[in-house]
Amino acid sequence: MPFLEGAYGYGVYLNAVVAIAVTDGTIQGVSRKKPKKTQPDKEPIQKLLEPQVGILARVPRLWLCLGIFAFAFLIRLIYLLELSFSPVFEMLFVDSERYFNWAKSLAESNFGDDKVFYQEPLYPYFLAVYFKIFGVGYFGPRLIQIILGSLNAVFLFLVAERLFDRRVGLAAGIIASLYRVFVFYDAMILKTFLSILLFTALIFALTTADSRPARKRLWLAAGILMGLLALVRGNYLVVIAAFFVWTAIRLRKAEGGRGMRPALTAIGLCVCGMMIVLLPVAVRNARLGGGFVLTTSQGGQNFYIGNNIENVTGAYQPPWWVRANPMFEEADFRRAAREDLGDKPTPAELSWHYWKKGFRFIADNPGHAAKLQMKKVALFWEDYEVPDNQSIYFMKRYSWMFTLLYTPFGILAAFGAAGMILAWPRRREVSLLYIALGAYFISIIPFFIVARYRLPAVPILIVFAALAIVRIIDLVSRRAGAPWSGLDRTAFILAALMCVFSFYPFYSSLRRRQNEFMRYINLGRSYVEKKMYPLARVEFEEADRVYPEGPEAPFELGCLELRYAESGRSGAVSKALEKFDIALERARKLYRLGQASSPEYVPARYNKGLAFHCAGFLLEAEAEYKAASESDNPMYREKGLRSLRAVQNELSNESLF
Repeated sequence: MPFLEGAYGYGVYLNAVVAIAVTDGTIQGVSRKKPKKTQPDKEPIQKLLEPQVGILARVPRLWLCLGIFAFAFLIRLIYLLELSFSPVFEMLFVDSERYFNWAKSLAESNFGDDKVFYQEPLYPYFLAVYFKIFGVGYFGPRLIQIILGSLNAVFLFLVAERLFDRRVGLAAGIIASLYRVFVFYDAMILKTFLSILLFTALIFALTTADSRPARKRLWLAAGILMGLLALVRGNYLVVIAAFFVWTAIRLRKAEGGRGMRPALTAIGLCVCGMMIVLLPVAVRNARLGGGFVLTTSQGGQNFYIGNNIENVTGAYQPPWWVRANPMFEEADFRRAAREDLGDKPTPAELSWHYWKKGFRFIADNPGHAAKLQMKKVALFWEDYEVPDNQSIYFMKRYSWMFTLLYTPFGILAAFGAAGMILAWPRRREVSLLYIALGAYFISIIPFFIVARYRLPAVPILIVFAALAIVRIIDLVSRRAGAPWSGLDRTAFILAALMCVFSFYPFYSSLRRRQNEFMRYINLGRSYVEKKMYPLARVEFEEADRVYPEGPEAPFELGCLELRYAESGRSGAVSKALEKFDIALERARKLYRLGQASSPEYVPARYNKGLAFHCAGFLLEAEAEYKAASESDNPMYREKGLRSLRAVQNELSNESLF
């Protein structure tokens, strides 16, 4: 039950923070004197929180930073050790596999790379440096990642302490240490951990620079972090532009509105820092014939994935002719654009082509497009973590730590909403957080929403949520009957509404089953690659149980039987044909229900041809290969054509005798 789970998550947050707020048997900051009456609606933030007294105020900041880091690292280390004993530890899927192989190639070729960057390059180069120094491995890079990822909790402690007070900082550090999605991505071969680390570091750098605007090296360091962020995710460029506007306004007001020189100096230093990082990449891309490509050339393709007629969810849903794998995605987009752009468009031209196609879809289908954007907004705030490479929910089968760390996004969003209201009287001092959250939200909605793409919003929500939790502790510590301010009431009414909204299943149970189903399919395919066929069968059968409507599970089981047939097992061909027929029938049923773009499941047609071919039924094989060769699926069209020629040669040879 989502609401029962949400209540449990509330307890996790509240208990963790009460543990650090209570010292010497009393709650921090409780005054023994009767509090003075104030105008509730006009309370400044300083009066919103009780004053800091007791042990916590006397602990050196360095000790607290070390304690938070150690706690965060311990949580992540336990999870990594659990993961290292699971069968999925060395099984990499989709982007993870792509980055790992890219890094291996870079390390083996002394960082030689002769193509314009299609995906952001910072993470594979980070991996490649590790591989070059220590050798290729799976545990070592993840260990480095959890060490660096643990710094997120420290950065958030420092930011929240600077903007509010130490108790809020400590609450933010503890929440960041325990937040399950952070733990998950810190231990995953994926660029997400680097995205969060650099973003929290940038927020810390900007809050520090804002308090010491004359320290030029702080602005230069912030600019370098901005450049690195752009090499992790291109949409951060929108956030960076918003930060420039914030810097100009803040520093101009700090000068009493008398001049722009301090603001222009700070922005100039940030731009210099960015160019130190980005200029070599842009020059490299231009030298390789990509035109002007500042970071990567996939912006248009990603925009079109999120804005095409086949996307009905707001999540990752590319056109049917694009294989959902970065190893093939670029080639598929290039092939589809050949008619409009010719055989050799530059990467910049290809990206711009799909930007235009995405905008054309919006202009031609305003109703569909508007509904799609609303779905993206709902997915951004929904509690459910939409998976793409790997699923957090699937990993619970391998980790008791994940079961223990129930820290739902919906509860965090609710507390974060309350914190945003509570911080409003001091909005000028904490304006960076509002700008960061709003700009990131605007930067990601035009594309598509999955769990790891909304994750950079979480550090901001954690700081606001920590403020709300400490405020609750202060309210509870007052005498019974102490009045709540209008700000308190507004904040916690909004929190309740946000909780209801977040736990509403906008992402349907059918889609959730399909996502879980694909985890089993991918794991089964990995077992097949390792020739562990009995284990693969278990995963495919479990996938069939989770989503019995889909054609993929019987198709994969049929392929398994086909492998057994090739090794001479009797009866395997007939079992394979039976499974392929089931897959084809399910595909036709989904098409009739409007849940598939084609009535044919081409992989099953092609493999059915292989089964007939293996059994010596050449005419039947020819018919299936012909159907595959005439399909719209580019990969199976080529395979079908080759196999069709082969079987036709065999038939012509037979006719000679």
